[in-house]
Amino acid sequence: MAAAWRGAFEGGSGRGGSAIVGALILTMTSAVKLLRAGVLAACCLALSDQAPAQTFVPPAPAPIVESRPLPPLDPLPTVPRPDRWAGKGELSYVATGGNVDTTTAKIAAEVEYKPARWTMLARGAFVTSTTQAGEEGQRVDGLLRASRTISPRAELFAQMLYLQNTFAGIDSSFYPLAGVAYALFASPRQTVNVRLGFGYGQESRVRTRDSGFATADSEVNYRWRISRTAEFRQDTTLTLNLSMADDWRGASVTSVSAALNTLLSLKMSHIVSYLNQPVAGFGRVDTITSAAIVATF
Repeated sequence: MAAAWRGAFEGGSGRGGSAIVGALILTMTSAVKLLRAGVLAACCLALSDQAPAQTFVPPAPAPIVESRPLPPLDPLPTVPRPDRWAGKGELSYVATGGNVDTTTAKIAAEVEYKPARWTMLARGAFVTSTTQAGEEGQRVDGLLRASRTISPRAELFAQMLYLQNTFAGIDSSFYPLAGVAYALFASPRQTVNVRLGFGYGQESRVRTRDSGFATADSEVNYRWRISRTAEFRQDTTLTLNLSMADDWRGASVTSVSAALNTLLSLKMSHIVSYLNQPVAGFGRVDTITSAAIVATF
């Protein structure tokens, strides 16, 4: 810049004015550039003072995952299945003396099988009596029944009933029938069930020709659990001869049982059988009273 000003003064008066103006413009341009550079430097210093110091933070190491075998799955809970088979056996013996000496024995058994919604029942009883004179009498009862549940309270059933009762003059009789059963009342301690059905009876009596007839049958079963170990039962049946209104028959079985343990129990029972038109020479009513020991399995 000093050299420019020196050349301007040495160049003489003719060119002196223009040279001085050029040198002045050049000087001002250089000063502006210097000022801009100083302002930029000051701004950079100010920004560097205000910005916080940045420190390098190394990334955290990745967690170490230990590979372990999965624990075994718990087995699914098992729902206990109800026993499908149930049964009982009964044995009683009675001996009397005095005016009439008799010996009476009774054997009874029952087996029940419950596959799914079905119930299969087989029941039998045998009673024999012998007097001191040698006269014998016997009664045989048999029942086969299949029933299927159609609702929580109702079921359909079909059954075959067999009866031989020489005490009443009946050599043999068969009563097949089918119908519906319904639970009228059910509670933890008491139940009332009814059965209604229609069938056909075939009966063979002593000194009388065989007969066959359509029947209408009804049955009422009452159960009362007196306690954990005692129970009362009452079963009543009625069979009507649809061909002859006066020829009807009924039966009642009353029993009380008390458990001795999980296997054995004592049972007292009273059976009444009634024939409205009995066999000639025989009465209408027969009764059997017995005390028995019962085994449940």
